[in-house]
Amino acid sequence: MGKIIWLDFLKNKKNLLIKICLPFLLVFLSYQIGFGNLALVMVLIFTIITGAGLKIVQLKNEGLYSRLMTAPISKRRLFVEVTTSSIGLYFLQFLPTILLGVYYNQLEMFVFLLLSIVLVVVIGTLVGVHSRSFGQIHLNSLLTVLPLAGLGMIPVSVSYFFPFIYVAKSLYSLEGIFFSSLVALGFFFLLVIDVSRL
Repeated sequence: MGKIIWLDFLKNKKNLLIKICLPFLLVFLSYQIGFGNLALVMVLIFTIITGAGLKIVQLKNEGLYSRLMTAPISKRRLFVEVTTSSIGLYFLQFLPTILLGVYYNQLEMFVFLLLSIVLVVVIGTLVGVHSRSFGQIHLNSLLTVLPLAGLGMIPVSVSYFFPFIYVAKSLYSLEGIFFSSLVALGFFFLLVIDVSRL
């Protein structure tokens, strides 16, 4: 399933260029007016959660998902492969944008950006697993994205368990890395447990 995700991503070179350049340009322009970090967080959250979920729904609509679910392979292994492939794919897609964020901040920001990608890919995959149609995935993504975006903008105590606030506020904290890693791992295990019941 990981190969399917990569091949689909790479098949249209024109769209691939847009997927790489558009976030970079948007974040670059946002840095020029003083909102770069916030734009970086919003681009990652909105793009990846919807994109990761849409890929699962697309597989469902094409009939590949049901065939994969009946294949003689562990569902856990299947979704671990999907998730790790998606993390690698989105990391490469957003690498220029990530490097831009690191340039305007500090090298340590890279860790929080990577943790942000991991977390939103896992959450997006979970959203996709529980969505049946393109309309439903858009609604579910919106309902998921809004609280996560809030965690990146509003510095309340729970925000510091997620990597988004550290990127948005240009903060660096070892505790932040620890708690963000725990949250990402927690969502990953939730995904693994959830898909094992499919």
